[in-house]
Amino acid sequence: MQSDTVDLQMSERGGQEMFQKVSISLLALIWIGWQLYSGLTRYNDDQWPFTGYPMYSWVRHVGDPVYMTKLIGHTMSGRSVTVTPEDFNVTYWGLFHQFEVRGYEELVPQLLLLYNQTRADPQERLRRLDIVQEGAVLGIKDHSKPYKKLLFTYEVNQ
Repeated sequence: MQSDTVDLQMSERGGQEMFQKVSISLLALIWIGWQLYSGLTRYNDDQWPFTGYPMYSWVRHVGDPVYMTKLIGHTMSGRSVTVTPEDFNVTYWGLFHQFEVRGYEELVPQLLLLYNQTRADPQERLRRLDIVQEGAVLGIKDHSKPYKKLLFTYEVNQ
């Protein structure tokens, strides 16, 4: 008799444990399935923060400019050329970090001088260097407008 009650209690406890395990597993599978569905279809991206999350990004709204900062040089012959950070043997982020640390007023004249020292033809040397933001102003459904803003300009005194 006592053996029957012990077996019955173990059987009930085993059933409860099994129910808990199955319930948790089922909830986990539903959650993973929802993650996959919403990630692949971009469903509910605004309210579901666990999918499509741009970790190293920030929110942009309609009307915000999206741009890349560029160096535009103007040669002695009147041509405009894009000056790249590679012309100074640095990365894009390394160069613009130096602008933040040292400022345009200090760094741009040095860059212009360095660029001109590497050009043999006097007509290809720069007379002016502009720092420009170029990109677009965000619109609704790809209706963006061009964006251009002059940040700094430095001209060589002749």
